[in-house]
Amino acid sequence: ARTVQEQALRALRRFCFDNQYFLERAYTTGAFHATLTAMKNHSRSAVVQEHGALLLRAFSACPRARREVLEAAAVEPLFAAMAEHPLSDTVVSTSVSALRSLCMLGPSGCKALMKANAIRRLVDALAKLPGSEAVQRDGCAILRRLVAHNGEGERRRAIGQGVLERVEHALEAHAKSGKTQREAVQALRNLVVPIRIPEQAVDTAEEDSSGSPRSPGSGASPRAAGYAKASVKRIGPGGRPMRVVAEAVGGVKELEEVVESLGPESEDVL
Repeated sequence: ARTVQEQALRALRRFCFDNQYFLERAYTTGAFHATLTAMKNHSRSAVVQEHGALLLRAFSACPRARREVLEAAAVEPLFAAMAEHPLSDTVVSTSVSALRSLCMLGPSGCKALMKANAIRRLVDALAKLPGSEAVQRDGCAILRRLVAHNGEGERRRAIGQGVLERVEHALEAHAKSGKTQREAVQALRNLVVPIRIPEQAVDTAEEDSSGSPRSPGSGASPRAAGYAKASVKRIGPGGRPMRVVAEAVGGVKELEEVVESLGPESEDVL
């Protein structure tokens, strides 16, 4: 019965919560596959999908379970939950959070997501819940990692699938969320990797249409404007997303400060 499954998954989640020993015991007794089965058989239950996603996220952090989590196609049930409950902030946010955990397993996790056509499906999910900070933050975190593990061709394909528009919206709609801004900016950086900022672009203030330098407070600082200007060339015609970065991030930090905070490894940021 559905209610039995809901209560069982809720109890299992509490049993495993923040306890590695209990998590491993649950895995060895078949709880992982039981979770997948429950999610498949009760796809219309938001409660089952929510607690199932939380359990899959927990199992991804279990060393003994990680390999099977990826090989057993744990990615698909999470996307299925999002498709069945597209307007449920709770279901989608927990599912995206679980996908983020899988993605953070490294190249193997990113590969599993890419095989499931994750970029297009994430873009769709982000578009349906634009006001959810958790969904936008974790969605951008996944996108930046997926983009970082792919070549120029895949980056261009990601742009064609609407990634820039989604990231741009996250920057505009959640300007006061420092974590969302950081994930979105790094996603944009990875879309234009490798980034080499010409010295003249850094040292020269961006000029407006009249040919005069921007005045202080009219947008990004000269260095941030230079970075945006250099990056726009890598994105293509228009370049509006990077201009949005220069303006939107100013509400939390100047773009240059965000870039510097990434450290010397920022060229290969995950």
